[in-house]
Amino acid sequence: MTDIQTRSRLMAIGLAVVAAATVLAQAGGDQPQGTPPTPPADEPRIARLKSDAAADIDSMKVFSQQMVDSVFSFGELGFQEFETNRYLIDILKKNGFTVEEGIAGIPTAFMATWGSGKPVLSLGSDIEGIT
Repeated sequence: MTDIQTRSRLMAIGLAVVAAATVLAQAGGDQPQGTPPTPPADEPRIARLKSDAAADIDSMKVFSQQMVDSVFSFGELGFQEFETNRYLIDILKKNGFTVEEGIAGIPTAFMATWGSGKPVLSLGSDIEGIT
């Protein structure tokens, strides 16, 4: 499976999760208070997508831990995360992201985007929270 196929599959899973969460949140009013709603059974295609996404995530476990360990080892002060900034931006660019640096006038702030079209999904992280 290529990186693009993996990313496409993960994007599809993300959209499916968002859609399912929206439907479940809207349907939650019909449930007695304190009783969690029972989600509908997954269609075979959705179950396969979830399984594939979980396998892809599990395959990145070691890489993810190495990233956290690296960021933690830099131990930089807020607004001075220059090693952390370069490390994360290099990883994002190697994985096909477009990175805009110096966001909001902060030299170490950045915004990474991948793909095009809509919907646009956003993830945020406070890397200072790791150190």
